[in-house]
Amino acid sequence: MSTFADLFNEAVADQFSVSHHHLAVAIWYDGQALPRIAHHFYGLAVSARNRAMMLVQYMLDTGMPVGVSAVPEPPHEFGTPLEAMSSALERERASTQLFKSLSSAARDGGHLIAERYLGWFLTTQAERTARLVRLAKTVERAQGTNILLAEASQVEEATDSADPSAPRAAGGVLTARRE
Repeated sequence: MSTFADLFNEAVADQFSVSHHHLAVAIWYDGQALPRIAHHFYGLAVSARNRAMMLVQYMLDTGMPVGVSAVPEPPHEFGTPLEAMSSALERERASTQLFKSLSSAARDGGHLIAERYLGWFLTTQAERTARLVRLAKTVERAQGTNILLAEASQVEEATDSADPSAPRAAGGVLTARRE
């Protein structure tokens, strides 16, 4: 039986894994000369890292033991833009399920403050997934004609770091800078 701290540590590891996954997708899109879509995924990678550090900060603030585990190598070869997008969307959906499980464990274990804290993550997961679903639909439509249409439609969106209601991140929130 896992302890509540073990579940939180699993969520931390998951967010670092999501970060690596989105980084791999971003690099793949960059290699396909689709810099706007790549930029979106670079931002998601930084955002997922920040979310991991927000969880770490909560654990530190509440006296939970924090572990750092290895991150599995993400897929990095994709046959098509839609395959890369589908991989990212699948990874976000898996992360959403983990946050739902963690929130349920908090509720069932009487960790009411943790349950409330995790509400922010569930809300932003829904938003992140919805944005990826929209982008996946755009890529799917454009893939049959001209993928540059998906690239042209991509606009920068704010990351979690711009959210004033976001929890504190251990070490501070990283922001993506344009060089």
